[in-house]
Amino acid sequence: MFLIHGAPPAILTSTSKMAPEELGKVLSKFYAEVKKKDADDYEPESLKIMQRSTKRYLKENVYPVNIARSKEFHSSQEILNVKAISLRQQGRGKRLNKSKWAKIQSPS
Repeated sequence: MFLIHGAPPAILTSTSKMAPEELGKVLSKFYAEVKKKDADDYEPESLKIMQRSTKRYLKENVYPVNIARSKEFHSSQEILNVKAISLRQQGRGKRLNKSKWAKIQSPS
């Protein structure tokens, strides 16, 4: 998760040692602010993949809480979902949004 754009390995190591409340705050900030190197947003599905990768990493390191389902991570999950919805409404992601679909369907 934190290896994106070369974050220090110490950060990655410390995530599996954080208390759930602290990690929830870190994930909330991460999901809200993560960008590509060119400062463009990631696709909504890429955000979900990052979450699944983080969840897998934490599980492999015997983290006691599931970041996708636990109440301690409700806020970070909500931020991730809101950002993904917002990006889809902007026409990002696999699915065409209604405005793009309407343009494709309407005869010129």
